[in-house]
Amino acid sequence: MKFIKITAILLTICILGVVTKGYSKEITDKKPAIPVVMKFGTIPVLQSLPLFVAAEKGFFKEQGLQVEIILFNSAMEKDVALSSGQIAGYFGDIMTPLVLQANGIGVKIVAANFNTSSEQRMFAILSSPHSKNKNLEEVARQGIATSSNAIPEYLIIRLLQSQNINKNNITLIDVKNIPIRLQMLLSNQVSAALLPEPLATLAEKKGAKALIDDRAKGLSTT
Repeated sequence: MKFIKITAILLTICILGVVTKGYSKEITDKKPAIPVVMKFGTIPVLQSLPLFVAAEKGFFKEQGLQVEIILFNSAMEKDVALSSGQIAGYFGDIMTPLVLQANGIGVKIVAANFNTSSEQRMFAILSSPHSKNKNLEEVARQGIATSSNAIPEYLIIRLLQSQNINKNNITLIDVKNIPIRLQMLLSNQVSAALLPEPLATLAEKKGAKALIDDRAKGLSTT
């Protein structure tokens, strides 16, 4: 498992280098004095860690690339930035490119780098520190904070259905900004929330309770 994770990290970086290196060279031939900076967007999820490792360790520079990683608080903000040309690429879920392509945005998937295993979760539904005694069915009725019309909504439905909770008994609260979603959970403004790692672990350390997660369910490929 350790070997697979390391290989996935390198694969992501190499593919990014192959895609952008030719572009960088073409521009450099015309204007050698002007460095080309690739702006690459991501959101605060554990799967984006390879990007930050590559930047910190200088892997991009070793390939002759200048990459600026831009952190967005929600997938929607990231998608708007891509559509308007503010960023050249991004890390995100697989469904987003399909939606963007359907709306005429030219985007291409170049790598998929992680999936959940029996030891590692990527998303979890957590109850607030003040709702720790409530079960999954109770918080589902009261409302779970998530991002609507996106992969998180699909995850919640699939996770709850795996516990025989009917879709009609699920209430979702649309909070697209992930850090705000975390704060609303911890301050008891919502009874429960779906959070990605590493924010799910942070919420647990601050008193939230994980009710269910996606480990070994094959739902969170990125």
